[in-house]
Order: sequence, then structure tokens, then C-alpha cells
Amino acid sequence: VILQKIIVGNQDVDIAALINQLGNSDWVKQGLHYHAQDQLVCPFCQQPTNEKFSNSLTAFFSESYDKEVHLASNLLNNYQADSAQIMEVIKRIYESNNPFIKMDLFVAEVQAFSERIERNKSQLQEKVSEPSRKVTLEPVQPLATKVLNVIKNANEVTELHNQKVQNIVLEKKTLTAQVWRYILNELEGDLNQYDQKKIQLELQIQGLQNSRRDK
Repeated sequence: VILQKIIVGNQDVDIAALINQLGNSDWVKQGLHYHAQDQLVCPFCQQPTNEKFSNSLTAFFSESYDKEVHLASNLLNNYQADSAQIMEVIKRIYESNNPFIKMDLFVAEVQAFSERIERNKSQLQEKVSEPSRKVTLEPVQPLATKVLNVIKNANEVTELHNQKVQNIVLEKKTLTAQVWRYILNELEGDLNQYDQKKIQLELQIQGLQNSRRDK
């Protein structure tokens, strides 16, 4: 709302009509800085002035005017802080070198998003510098959605890859267990025969040893 509002000074002040005729209250506002340095000289025409002019000039830019300019300034500061935070997150995603992100598409979408943010910041700066100007911000949500979709797709592909890796590890363990089970089943008969022969040999050896003792 504040961006579409023409922020002007107090219209009840006697010099309001003159300022409106000039059609640039923002220029007059900037002149206040120089008038504060020398209140006996008009900052615009360099002619001598009196206290009444000084009071009228100050009164034109009322407390209500200052509050509305302050709102526009806060909006600019918040927009700059929020957009900087978003771009920092995007930067970290770019630097992560995710092999599953479509980097060309990601860079293109981020660039479009960033350029629109910069244009909006310029519009907000103009509103602060020239409060009487109406400004309109371009929507960033559609471009932000495109960036998020690229990231979302990369995350989905990454998740599928991780699931495949986990499945491969699980399948390897299962296959190893099946191979050992097969080997044991195949060797079971041989192992039994080995045990039987071992017992027979041990009995034969024991018998020979007993025969020798008897002699």
C-alpha cells in the first residue's frame, strides 16, 4: 500500500501550494539539509529568508510524512535482508556440486530470480529517495517457484539414487548368505562321509594300538 501512496507534506502549510506547483516535494525535502546549515538563506534560490519561511518549510514535512517515509525505508531494509539470506542459501546449494541437479537450468532460473530482486530493490530505493513517486514491485514468487522446482527434482533424484545404493548393499548381503547356504547344503553329504571315515580310521588306529599292547 505504501508503495502506491503519494507521500507528500502537510497541505495546510502556507507554502504547500508553492511546493505542489513545483511538482517535486522530494527535491524540496532534500533542500532541508542545506537549509539547516544556513536558515537565513533559501536553499533553492539563494535569496534571504525569514523565520516564518523556515518554520513553514519544516512544518510541511510533518511527523506523518516522516513516519510514512520510515515505513518505506523499513520495507527496503527488510527486502534487502531477506533477499540476501535467500541468495546465500542458493549459493550454498550451487557450491554443493550436487551431481543430480541440472546445473545449467538451475543457474538460468537463479539468474532470472536474482535480476528481478535487484530491480525491485531499485524500485524500493527510488521510493525512499522520492516518497511522492508511485512504484510497483515485480512478482518474484513465480521465479522462486521455478528455482525451488529444480532443487526439488534434484532432491528426488538424489533420494532415488540413495535408495538404489542401499538396495544394492542389502542385495549383496542377501546373495552372500544364499551362496554360503548353498555351499553348506552341497557339502553336507561330503562332510558326513568325512566324519564317518574319520571315526572308522580312529577306531582302526585304536585297534592296532591295542593289538600291539596285547603282544
